[in-house]
Amino acid sequence: MSIAFNNIPAIRDALKKYGIYNIRLQNSILAVIGKESGFKPQSENLKYTTASRLKKVYTRIPDAMINSLLNNPVALGNYVYGGQYGYQSLIKKKYGIDINNIQPGDKDETILKAVVNINAGMGAKDALVLSEYGKSLPYLKLIQKEPIIQKNKIIIPLVIGAALLYFAFK
Repeated sequence: MSIAFNNIPAIRDALKKYGIYNIRLQNSILAVIGKESGFKPQSENLKYTTASRLKKVYTRIPDAMINSLLNNPVALGNYVYGGQYGYQSLIKKKYGIDINNIQPGDKDETILKAVVNINAGMGAKDALVLSEYGKSLPYLKLIQKEPIIQKNKIIIPLVIGAALLYFAFK
């Protein structure tokens, strides 16, 4: 699979635009994006045309809201991914972390599990969450190394240059 690492800075900028500044949370979100798309732009189809399909995918949407979300991908996206679906309290209860206030003691793997669970839907079965977590974890490890790789691209020429200067003037 080809991975478009060059898109990561633009994704980080977009996350910051929407108030997601915590680098560890960004890394987990990027890991899920990487797993799903290899960081290549894609669109998600949230246009559901039947109540039965919408209810099957998003089991926690109240019946009274179903009709207003049918054929309305923007409203569905805002409802499901905008925090109104009850993610904050469920994440805290299930994983012991506040996704909006990640602490130094919170483990990166726990943050990733929470993000994977949000992406899969809080009603997703644990087996699905674990499977998707397993697919996302290698991307998290790559992303965590990515800043080091970027620094090495700068540091290595500096070290070589310094060594050349040292030996030139020795």
